[in-house]
Amino acid sequence: MEHTKDEKHRKRKIRKDIIVNGNVQRVGYRNYMQRVATKLGITGYVENLRDGSVKIVAKSDRDDVADKFLDALKLLS
Repeated sequence: MEHTKDEKHRKRKIRKDIIVNGNVQRVGYRNYMQRVATKLGITGYVENLRDGSVKIVAKSDRDDVADKFLDALKLLS
């Protein structure tokens, strides 16, 4: 089976599903994380959960960028 040029150059996305607990709703947390993600070129979404935690789905095509995003999360805790 032959691969097209686009298939060969398509990078796999690394997905990180993160649940953050604590005082993270109504304190600007989601806005801060969106700015960090944009700066790092990370896509995904953030949502408030009923129990007061925040769910973050972060996607990147580079392992190191996803790790930098996780490091930024840890700085806030």
